[in-house]
Amino acid sequence: MPCKISVVTRAAKILWLPIAILAMWASLAGAVAAQTWTWTPETVDKTGKAMKIKVDTSGNVHLSYGTDDGVWKYAFQAAGTKRWDSMDVGPGGVSYLDLTLDKDQSPVMCETFRVLRYAKLVGAKWVVQELDTDGAPIGFGCAIGVAPDGTPHITWYKEKGADHVTPYVHLKYASLEDGVWLIHTLDFDNQTGKWNSIVVDPKGIPHVAYDAFVDGRMKYAVRNGSGKDWDIQVVDSRKMNDAEYNVGMGNSLVLDAQGHAHIAYYTTHSMRYAVQTANGWNVHVIADASPLGSWLDYRSSIVLDKAGYPHVAYQDGAAVKHAWYDGKAWHVQLVVTPGSDENRFPAMAIDQNDHLYLAYRDPNDRSVKVAVGERSDAPQTAVAAAAKPGTK
Repeated sequence: MPCKISVVTRAAKILWLPIAILAMWASLAGAVAAQTWTWTPETVDKTGKAMKIKVDTSGNVHLSYGTDDGVWKYAFQAAGTKRWDSMDVGPGGVSYLDLTLDKDQSPVMCETFRVLRYAKLVGAKWVVQELDTDGAPIGFGCAIGVAPDGTPHITWYKEKGADHVTPYVHLKYASLEDGVWLIHTLDFDNQTGKWNSIVVDPKGIPHVAYDAFVDGRMKYAVRNGSGKDWDIQVVDSRKMNDAEYNVGMGNSLVLDAQGHAHIAYYTTHSMRYAVQTANGWNVHVIADASPLGSWLDYRSSIVLDKAGYPHVAYQDGAAVKHAWYDGKAWHVQLVVTPGSDENRFPAMAIDQNDHLYLAYRDPNDRSVKVAVGERSDAPQTAVAAAAKPGTK
């Protein structure tokens, strides 16, 4: 599949934006270019890591995270309020988790820390299930999506074989059908899926973005209807751009209203964005980016606003940045400055009014913060944002 490496150009934009949206942005281009985002942080909990956040159609905010003392937690903020209520999902450490909402806007999650767990909120109680993955320890990420009929779909990276010693290093996929988890390997390429993300479309078809680390590839797979086969494409790769050896880390995926995939991901030295078009993939370099080196620091989060334009939150060094496309170019804003703690675990969501919700670990006291972002004509520094009290 062809792939174009470039800055965002008007020609590339026309490939993926509806004509009506292009006309609107053409008329507003001068005003939009001057806009930035103002962030107001709130404190959710005293410690947290590995977080994910979603906003439902009613404006309620759902957040999940692990604590430093080994508890998997869920927090909820009702629309229009400033209060966060939290509850334990279950004991045990968290290294990576994912959160989505089902058709009833109820949270559904997966989590990894040596084991793979699936959690669903039933009434006021969390029902947690450990997937039978032969007991081999799981050290990297999982991702979860839910079909319109309520079927959960999960991906994760299987590092070791059943003997817990022999390397397996492939991306696994499971769906819950008739009360049984059906598990198979999605891709047997070299070391696939250390970083993976999944979205299930309105037809119930799973779409998966993931890396193939050894060969330096960013890949995208779509399941063939009700069958077990997958259509797999290479979005970006080392061979397409020799300057970047590693490609696809910390990826995140979203589908637009037309079903086109938008993927944010890291390469060795940059943050990138890829959008699916009728002719393949357009790949754009957003900015230079270099997390601190641990696999835990490769975290990106992508959302689309009402105009269909992407917003990406990501960690760069020990800071958190927000990048957005305004119809002409990418803009990058420093939201959270570095501190004594290195890991930020950024995750972002957007509501129906284009308010952004950025969850992260505070750089100094390790607390869980959610910063609410709103469009503004006045610039705001990251230091000012970090100093504000935890209220809207």
